[in-house]
Amino acid sequence: MRGDRLREIRVKRGLSQRELAQRCDLGEQQIWRYENNETDPSGAIVMRIARELEITTDYLLGLVDEPTSHLTANDLTPAEWRLVQAYRSGDLGHLLDMARQLAVQSSSEDKA
Repeated sequence: MRGDRLREIRVKRGLSQRELAQRCDLGEQQIWRYENNETDPSGAIVMRIARELEITTDYLLGLVDEPTSHLTANDLTPAEWRLVQAYRSGDLGHLLDMARQLAVQSSSEDKA
């Protein structure tokens, strides 16, 4: 994990090492070690820290340069966008129907 990125985002969020540690159920010294690249966290801890800081794990790992994903409607097909809208509306039945239709459609396209 990139310790410099962890420190940068933590400071931007106005959190002390102690506060971040408490939110992630870790020890304060552990956060210090991560920020100073003395030890690497497990994948589960990277995910916990990323979730708490509202950033991607890819950013913490140095795989991308943007801390958050900026997926827009333009990046989705119309069917994918409808799925997102159904999910956000909380209409689980409609969401499941749409997912089934997409699965059938995808299966048909794979056979062709």
